[in-house]
Amino acid sequence: AYRRSIELVDAFPARVGLADALYRIGDYEQSAEAAARAASLEYTHPRCHFLLGRALAKLGEIDRAKDSFETALRLDPTDSLAGEALAALTGGQAGEIEFPPDVAAESADARAGHEASQQAVKDARRAIARWQSDMTEELASADRKLDDYLRANAAARGKRGPQEVAAPPDSGDWTLRPVLPADQPIIHRMFPQPFATPHDVSLYVIHPSGTDDVQGGLTMRGQQDGAKVSLGVTVRGQAGRDTPDEMAEWLMWRLLRAGVARAAAGGARQVAFTFADNENPAALRRSLERLGFEATSTETIWRMETAAFRDRCLGLVERYRRRKSIPPDIRVVTLADVPFAQADQFLRQFFPDGAGRPVHELYPPASPVMLKGHQIIACFVGFKKDPEVFTVTRLGVLKEYRKLWVTPWLVGEGTQEILKEGHPVIEFYTDEQRYPEFPKIARGMGADEVGTIFNMALDLTAPWQHR
Repeated sequence: AYRRSIELVDAFPARVGLADALYRIGDYEQSAEAAARAASLEYTHPRCHFLLGRALAKLGEIDRAKDSFETALRLDPTDSLAGEALAALTGGQAGEIEFPPDVAAESADARAGHEASQQAVKDARRAIARWQSDMTEELASADRKLDDYLRANAAARGKRGPQEVAAPPDSGDWTLRPVLPADQPIIHRMFPQPFATPHDVSLYVIHPSGTDDVQGGLTMRGQQDGAKVSLGVTVRGQAGRDTPDEMAEWLMWRLLRAGVARAAAGGARQVAFTFADNENPAALRRSLERLGFEATSTETIWRMETAAFRDRCLGLVERYRRRKSIPPDIRVVTLADVPFAQADQFLRQFFPDGAGRPVHELYPPASPVMLKGHQIIACFVGFKKDPEVFTVTRLGVLKEYRKLWVTPWLVGEGTQEILKEGHPVIEFYTDEQRYPEFPKIARGMGADEVGTIFNMALDLTAPWQHR
């Protein structure tokens, strides 16, 4: 069963299960191979290193086994099994290591505890299945009520009502449901770091009824105490295509409907969606506009080398310092040194949603805040996009301080910290209408214009009727 699972999706849980099963039937060489593959998929998980060390010990590769147990203990110092195994190897007792223990030798108390834990797992699975069934039915019910709600919401805002999208011919029946553990491999391919902040994200998938062939996914992230919800949508095989096919666009529309209905039923006052120009912007925009979304801003993505940008900015600052143009009461701190609410409120002068993201999605040590006394006069916030790139999503400078030393000092300090974190590339999302000077700064410093970010939102004025 594990091998069949790996043929379908080469995922960490199946490799760990296979390594354990092979060990139990005495095939230590293949067990070690499966554990090593699991470690290559999820190196920071201690379990795979323990399984690898256990198999290597049986093969007589004591030094490599010690290394594996030591790695497992570094990742989880409370791993008693790895600790016991390492102690046995160090004491020259490799032959006495037996994992797992002989079930027949377990005490009655241990067997009873094992049976109780198995029953608890069964009860939990039944509870999850009931919850999933109830939530799936609620989502279907909400979809049936959504058009009436959107018409009422549009009327309250003085806007045009929603536009229906007909299902493609022979589309069949589809199920939209909450994500389950078995969906994790496909969800990881659909969204970057989907479970990084599990406390504030909900995930849903859509597939043909009667199968588990997931064809699309939806993420919902709550912000500002649930008053705003940000959606993310992916349909398989469509990313980067100029024209998604009819079925893909219809699935995208279905997923967006579910997000709007769920947000409205939960009492949100706004639903937002952000997408880049490499994500089928025409199709996404059509789907969002049919539901009543309106464009809020368009941002250009500027990308440049962090070191060069830092040197250019700090060189400008040094010239201002030599001229003694910088007041003595100016200082630069980080987002970690000021209340997030204060920085968010400052950025609301430039962006309707302030910082745009909750603080746990940002990287405060590399998000500088410039103060004059106790007043914020400039700030930018960003996050680690990947090991190479740091992304700055919001940059605000008070108007009276633009075209002076403020922007180069702020950006110079920030890029210096970003470079220390190991990111050779920095990119900025900037709205030229809000900060027209930045494109001139970026071009002057050799930045590349690499894309566009579109922001759309739907205000939820009418209350959702729970019935």
